[in-house]
Amino acid sequence: MKPGRILVAVDASPLSLAALEAAARLGDRFGAVVDGLYVEDINLAKLAEQPEGTLISVLHARRHADPHLLITQALRLQVTQARRSFEATLGGRQPAGSFMVRRGQVVSEMLVAAAQADLVVLGWHGAAPSDRARLGSVARALAERCPRPLLMLGRRDGEALRLAVLAGDTPAIAIATALGGEAPLLRLGRLTEAGPQHLLVTSLAEGLDATPGSLLLVPEA
Repeated sequence: MKPGRILVAVDASPLSLAALEAAARLGDRFGAVVDGLYVEDINLAKLAEQPEGTLISVLHARRHADPHLLITQALRLQVTQARRSFEATLGGRQPAGSFMVRRGQVVSEMLVAAAQADLVVLGWHGAAPSDRARLGSVARALAERCPRPLLMLGRRDGEALRLAVLAGDTPAIAIATALGGEAPLLRLGRLTEAGPQHLLVTSLAEGLDATPGSLLLVPEA
């Protein structure tokens, strides 16, 4: 596997920044173009446009005078932070990629953009997951539907992760070997042997929540 174009999902959350750094390292190694994608959730955008909407501050126990303005400003701030993170990590590198902002359903927009990439990189979950050990809803939907290899980072220090595969997983072994280069490849007997210190490369979508670390999911041919 030698990706020529890498797509990374950026939303300014800690794990999306880890994904951005991982995408940059892979881009440098393979000479690949790295594109960033921020999807403005259409549901939040519509919420900001509802005149009857009310936003209550739990911290201050009061209503906000203009909840629509507050939501709009928050969305603009997030996309600004995402763009700045992308430019700080990848600005000036060659070949140059682009930072794209799209409005729509997050998973749908990610799938459309993924069709133009060879590898998709994103965080295991977003900014405020209810259960950090489990896949976020976007990551799970992409794991089930994305036609491209999908690298999901479950921890921020992704550079320290050790490449691992399941013994006998031929498609995954081929990609892991190409990605790892001279790095030793750990072969595991079962999925439950994967730990938070591993970057598991696998073609098996079953039991992803049982994998307490990062993984690269390889679509089966």
